[in-house]
Amino acid sequence: MKQDQVKTKRVKRPPIDQKVKVKLWLKSGGRCQYRNCNQILYEDNLTFNDLNKSYIAHIYGYAPGSARYDAVESPKLETDFSNLMLMCDGCHRKIDRDEKDEHPVSLLLEMKKEHEERIEYLTGIDGSFRTRLILYNAKIGKFNPPMEINAMRQILAQKNYFPHKETLVLGPENTVIEDNEGLYWEYESRSLETYFEKKIQPYLNSSGEHFSVFPFAPMPLLVKLGVLLGDKFKTDTYQYHREPQGWKWQEGSDFTDFTLIEPEFKNGAAVLNISFSANIDDQRILEAFPDQEVSIWKLTIDNPRLDFLKSPDILSKLRIAARSAFSLIKDVHGHDAVLHVFPAMPISAAVEFGRSWMPKVDLPMVLYDGREKFIRTIEIKRD
Repeated sequence: MKQDQVKTKRVKRPPIDQKVKVKLWLKSGGRCQYRNCNQILYEDNLTFNDLNKSYIAHIYGYAPGSARYDAVESPKLETDFSNLMLMCDGCHRKIDRDEKDEHPVSLLLEMKKEHEERIEYLTGIDGSFRTRLILYNAKIGKFNPPMEINAMRQILAQKNYFPHKETLVLGPENTVIEDNEGLYWEYESRSLETYFEKKIQPYLNSSGEHFSVFPFAPMPLLVKLGVLLGDKFKTDTYQYHREPQGWKWQEGSDFTDFTLIEPEFKNGAAVLNISFSANIDDQRILEAFPDQEVSIWKLTIDNPRLDFLKSPDILSKLRIAARSAFSLIKDVHGHDAVLHVFPAMPISAAVEFGRSWMPKVDLPMVLYDGREKFIRTIEIKRD
């Protein structure tokens, strides 16, 4: 008999115990354990019908010549839980065939450990504290930050918040109108009202609701969002940070407090200059009131700068300062006055400023926005 006619007898692979399979499914949460894949393995991607599309991958390959085969460890760990990972088809092929040399044992053990620890942590969250995730995004110029819902959910998980499955998105994915066009403010303002009434209003009649707000939009729209939310429900507003990038609150703030600077002459139109993230020159404000007497109040901080807002407790101080400013300006200018607001502040501060406004008590507001010059944008009226 010729050598090439000799058949090699394949070694029969021992079966994996059913208890080990169940443990693998539980520990993986029914998701692919390859780093950053996390694909659901128990339902069809299109129909969402039940479907087992999982593969049990081996860290130490069993047969000689297979990926990561080890003469000692492979036979010993063939059916052991510590050597098994639940994966989707694509990731399974990647580690065993297409990119097997780039996936050593040490890397796969790291992935398995990270994934199982994450699943254990997330399933350990107390489900009694639920929150509704609100996402509001209207582009500022050409810039839009990454609105990654999974990253937002991870931030909430770190606070032991359990978000409802539905994300309440207040607007279309894209707006073709730029914020320097005249139609922009009317369109976006009405759009926000419509989406708010449809998505948020049904929950405002329920007791015990909690909202987690991730906003990014021009300041007048964010103030209006805050007005719509009000202060009757518990709400956490998050800040997008550019350095380092992301929505997670930071540490080490040197912030002290807010200061309201009263005008020397308190006659004419009531104006509030909010200089937090930058200092607004009063002369720029005066250009919006040609041949008209104005009284400019200034709510500011020491050394106005973009990155002063690093922790949520600063927002609590802002709400107190805003309510005090609203009250004092109304006392001076009278109940029938209108407050003209020129804001330069972080996005979360704009929302909380709006939440501080009381619709039956405080002065109606006219909100301004501007780069080269300020323009009148949105009016906030009393009930």
